[in-house]
Amino acid sequence: MITKNISGKMSGDITGKYNNHQSSREKPNLVYQNKTREFSIIGQIVDSMKYLPDLAKVYLTIVDVVIDETNAENCSLMLLDRGTDRLFVRAAKGKHDKKSRYYDQKEYRGRGLLTSEGIAGKVAREGKSCLIVNAQKEKLFIELEKPSLEIKSLLCTPIFNKDEVIGVFNISSSHPGVFKQDDKLVLQTIANLAASTLSTSFLYEELHKLNVNLEKKVEEKTAVLRSSEQKYRALVQGANDGIFIFQDGAFKFTNKRFHEILGHSSRKPLSKNFHMVNFTSHMERYLREMGGGSDNKKSSAHFEFVVTKGNGGEVEVEVSLASIRYEGMHAIQGIVRDITSRKELERLKSNFLAMAAHELRSPTTVINGYNKLLLKQDLGPLNPQQKKVLKESKKSCDRLINFIREIMELSRIEAGKMHINIKEDGVDRCIADAIREVSTLARKKKIVLEIKLPPHDILKIPFDKNRIEQVLVNLTENAINYTPEGGKIEIIATPPSDSLIEIWVIDSGIGIPPAEREFIFDEFRAGKRPDGEEGVGLGLAICKKIVDAHGGKIWVEPAINGGSKFIFTLPLARA
Repeated sequence: MITKNISGKMSGDITGKYNNHQSSREKPNLVYQNKTREFSIIGQIVDSMKYLPDLAKVYLTIVDVVIDETNAENCSLMLLDRGTDRLFVRAAKGKHDKKSRYYDQKEYRGRGLLTSEGIAGKVAREGKSCLIVNAQKEKLFIELEKPSLEIKSLLCTPIFNKDEVIGVFNISSSHPGVFKQDDKLVLQTIANLAASTLSTSFLYEELHKLNVNLEKKVEEKTAVLRSSEQKYRALVQGANDGIFIFQDGAFKFTNKRFHEILGHSSRKPLSKNFHMVNFTSHMERYLREMGGGSDNKKSSAHFEFVVTKGNGGEVEVEVSLASIRYEGMHAIQGIVRDITSRKELERLKSNFLAMAAHELRSPTTVINGYNKLLLKQDLGPLNPQQKKVLKESKKSCDRLINFIREIMELSRIEAGKMHINIKEDGVDRCIADAIREVSTLARKKKIVLEIKLPPHDILKIPFDKNRIEQVLVNLTENAINYTPEGGKIEIIATPPSDSLIEIWVIDSGIGIPPAEREFIFDEFRAGKRPDGEEGVGLGLAICKKIVDAHGGKIWVEPAINGGSKFIFTLPLARA
């Protein structure tokens, strides 16, 4: 960093000003970074629930969070089976592994560890974390998951839900004494945050397993079916989330929490007419897509909305739907989660970021102004070392100013203050204007920008030209940053299909690893560029929100030439 370059080498007033400025902003920056990290962890763990019913993605996403936030070389997630009093490895990953490992119900049955065995068993039994300097010297140490792995440092932390241990996180390193008390606190924090998600995921797995068993046995023994249904009801009645089964236009089953979330008395029977329930209108499209005998019907859906409760109040809910077999027939099972508190947390986060950005904007602008003034040498000549330091300082200020601008833009969007001015305009004109804005940057790296458009008469559609131009500039600038000198970038608008037009931005750069593609549009997710620079990870998140506001979608695929292909859609008509 700059401090290393100039320590003991600057003279006069510039040294004093630099050191005073540096010490004054280190503390707030550290607090800001810690808050950002905390929000990021919460967001990633909560966001893992969107992958239901895919438990592999839920568990592996949480394991990835542990790997990213600790000094671990390896991490495994073990869940406790109360029926056998055994811990089973459900997901595991090494920091340098190309592929994570997920064990389904058949696989994990052979990897059990009694709570009376091993270090993990002791942690589950006593409910206390255990930090081992050198596991090879511990008598209780048992290698379960990967016998060929050299494990020295080991940290095991229990996962609690309602004062009950439901599993254990294990992190390890091939070097002794790696983990400290800070790692212990971080892992316990992640375990606390992940507990509710893991509990619901585990319950969902049990429910799914139960439904499979019901389908197999319903034709054999009616008595077995009744017994299984009783177990099913006992499991879901105590769930933290609302659960329902919908079939033939009526609710076949609802648990107590479902009624609590919607403000409906569980003692009053639900109408068999599904349209009488106030939140149903939000789900009708998903139910049509998942129901009936269509060959193209979906097997699952996930969405959020605000619903009016029976008492007139409002609650924000997250709903996951899955197609199941119930009593030998097609049905839809739903999980309803009250996310009002989470949404309020997100609003608090946005307010915090907006406030931080506002407080940083003025002093950063002043510092940048002084940098420019000094570099012009209006206040006196500079020696080469001083010029170098000031140029680095200006570069850092420019990066911080861009970060502040993106933070404030994101905060406005999340606060619902983004104005979308939809009117008919030319896609070709929008692309041309965006390319004109980034052409200087492309010329510096000798990168060729190639535009391919369909016939002119089908390029006029309703959209906000300024906002979509912002998306194109961001995607193209990213493509330039990640493409080596002398490369090529294509911007393509495809002919309309299924009432949509697609726009592609294809680069010949380094590409995006498969594991990062599904998170690339999350906030504060930034890849490392070939020049070593790293962005703040807000540009693509803003792009997604703009495209979503137009009723379109955005995603990324690997390009044929090894680079990346960003695609977003725009509807041909207003929704």
